[in-house]
Amino acid sequence: MEGYRSEAISLLIGLGAGFILGYWTHALTIVREAADRRRLFRTRIQEWKTLIEDATYLNLHTRHMDSLPDLRTQCRVIEEDVRWWRRSRFRAACQTYAAIPRTEIEPPPRSSHSDEETQKRRQHHQAAKARLLALLDRLARLTA
Repeated sequence: MEGYRSEAISLLIGLGAGFILGYWTHALTIVREAADRRRLFRTRIQEWKTLIEDATYLNLHTRHMDSLPDLRTQCRVIEEDVRWWRRSRFRAACQTYAAIPRTEIEPPPRSSHSDEETQKRRQHHQAAKARLLALLDRLARLTA
């Protein structure tokens, strides 16, 4: 009888240890996969930043609009992977980037060819580009 009891205890200990190790391995896999998705998202952000940085007056809005479908998809994919204490700020940053109106990105229409107007248009373009890049940087920081 004593032999069966020690075998049963050994069996229960082995099953318990196997269950704990299996659960731990599963948890580590989930954490690793979430980190991989966040890393891939930050890589995509770098690609979008490169497109925005290279944009001219005329195609900044187009580049922004081209990045939106992919950004929205990627945000939904990794939303649950973002740490819980950063998640609401991450959602807000995604929505802010997606909701920037065209008038804030495109330079105002040209009424004359004066140097002053050209300078204002250039400043508007640089400010719009800086805002888009800052929002992309914020998204990258929130997924770190």
